[in-house]
Amino acid sequence: MKLTKNIKNLFATILFIFPDRLFCTITFLLKNRRLPDLNKPVYFNDKLLWLKLNRRDPIQNVIVDKFAVRNYIKEKIGEEYLIPLIGLYNNFEGINFDELPNKFVLKITNGSQNNIVCTDKSELDWIKVSNQVNKWLNINYYKRTREWQYKDVKAQIIIEHYLDDPSGDLCDYKFYCFNGEPKFIQIDSARFASHKRDFYNIDFNEKLKYKMTYPNSDSQLIKPDNYKQMVSIAKRLSNNFEYLRVDLYNVKGKVYFGELTLYPDNCNGRIESKLSEYEIGSLLILNELN
Repeated sequence: MKLTKNIKNLFATILFIFPDRLFCTITFLLKNRRLPDLNKPVYFNDKLLWLKLNRRDPIQNVIVDKFAVRNYIKEKIGEEYLIPLIGLYNNFEGINFDELPNKFVLKITNGSQNNIVCTDKSELDWIKVSNQVNKWLNINYYKRTREWQYKDVKAQIIIEHYLDDPSGDLCDYKFYCFNGEPKFIQIDSARFASHKRDFYNIDFNEKLKYKMTYPNSDSQLIKPDNYKQMVSIAKRLSNNFEYLRVDLYNVKGKVYFGELTLYPDNCNGRIESKLSEYEIGSLLILNELN
């Protein structure tokens, strides 16, 4: 076991010095179990990887910064869609634990999936959290993933209010948008129990057969009453992007902004069916390659 861990660490160190294209090709192979086609891509992940290696727009740095994106959202659709902010901190020591509400969500501004969801402050191991957060603050997310959009984003801590859904299950609505048009939606539910992931057409009247990373649920999900508003928001936020995933929440009939994602799962979210990945890929038009 120790030898295996040492070999993995050695491999990671060697991989770390590779140029972006080679690094991404190798990690793509390891995750997708095939080489990417970057000359004439047809599959969704291949096209995402092409975008990742070729698109360089300063707005990308803004929309992935979990603090800076708040001003972007305020200007694009309005401040009322933002989850209330508790504070922004340059380091963990600057947080006054006693002043935090009983429930909150802590995030790192320059990375992905570096979150702490607290539902009961009295049960939180603050020392353990401190160690974890300090590790996150020292990660160079760009070098770790080669996602250029994170390159110049400052590592800070942002704390937001916890969205308390009466159902006990806060669903994450993720709109897949192509050239400003939402085409279908991914819904993640029971994320902290038995994570399920379902896909529906944009009219929310047909469950799609796509499967990615997590199993589908057995039930038919209910379309929110204000679903048209969510689609409209996704359309406005994805304007001027060849591809953008717009993540939203819907709590007690109120829509909240979650995040904007350029390259889901760093182009490595495995889609079970090749036909499904091809179908999704056909929605993403790369004009330079046509």
